[in-house]
Amino acid sequence: MTRAQTDRLIRLVCDRAISDTGHCYLYGGTPGIAAQACWDCSSACNYWWGYIGGQAIPGYARGTYRGEQHGPSTLGWLGAQGGVVGSIPRAHASAGDLAVWTTHMGLCISNTEMMSAQTAQAGTQRSGIDGFIQGEPLIILRLAVIGPGGITLPPITIPGGAALDAYIKKMAQEEKRLIWKRMAVRRTGVRMP
Repeated sequence: MTRAQTDRLIRLVCDRAISDTGHCYLYGGTPGIAAQACWDCSSACNYWWGYIGGQAIPGYARGTYRGEQHGPSTLGWLGAQGGVVGSIPRAHASAGDLAVWTTHMGLCISNTEMMSAQTAQAGTQRSGIDGFIQGEPLIILRLAVIGPGGITLPPITIPGGAALDAYIKKMAQEEKRLIWKRMAVRRTGVRMP
């Protein structure tokens, strides 16, 4: 792909993400072919890059993701480093890259802003990247089609890895629930159960 083609592809994906401002949020939501259903942070990014961009995403070959399934979670994207994505230094983030934490992810539309499906109340919104998820490391991922990652981490193989993956996913979901509670308290001043 030429640089001009890559730039057009990134612009297409980012413009679509920006046009989805206000799109509804549902944890575990599946976008559907025409994005008619609510999505969450990872299924929104899966839709933008996998369907709109037509690119390979973790677990899906180029052009095969149609939005009929949720697709990879944040952990699936993080686990795909060295495959369809590579990690790059935060300072090099640009439009089209993915800002990924354990419990959230968004599509970078610049070096400082991203689009992400945030909560049922906020829906899909533009926000700053830095400081979005306090206490979790931020990993910037770049699709291999856009360019090589700079500091791709090697995959880790651990005996009993499936059990560990299940535990990590459970902990990530619990942490995400707690983050939502904190965000609601900050926004409304009312504690959530």
